[in-house]
Amino acid sequence: MSIYTSNGGSAVVGDGTVTIQYEADGAIIRPGGGKTTPCAYIPMPNPPNTTDKLQKVSIECDVSDASIDQAMVYFGKELILHLATRKDASGYCIDVIGTSSKADSEPYGIDVTLFLNLPNVTSYVKLYSVTLTFSS
Repeated sequence: MSIYTSNGGSAVVGDGTVTIQYEADGAIIRPGGGKTTPCAYIPMPNPPNTTDKLQKVSIECDVSDASIDQAMVYFGKELILHLATRKDASGYCIDVIGTSSKADSEPYGIDVTLFLNLPNVTSYVKLYSVTLTFSS
């Protein structure tokens, strides 16, 4: 049985080198201080059962002359996942099966870090939501 935890794009926080425009349906992330590979951070709720294991990361977004190249998932201070993303019909996703078998065994906070590629001043990522899929 799959368990989902999600957070909307309005929860995104930048690394100080991007500008973020918050909107009713999410956030638009644009390049700021000249860095073309900035990061965006999204805090996530824990699954109801902390013995469930992370199976997938789904990122619902639109991009313009931009991409999400990598994602990292932290359970508290422990890095659980750091993989390249792949583009699919609704955005980007990472299939974790076989990569991350560790459960969030304590009720630590979960953070998702997205590595963005924003090569031009007109580049942007419109982030609608990030979903983590867990299974028991």
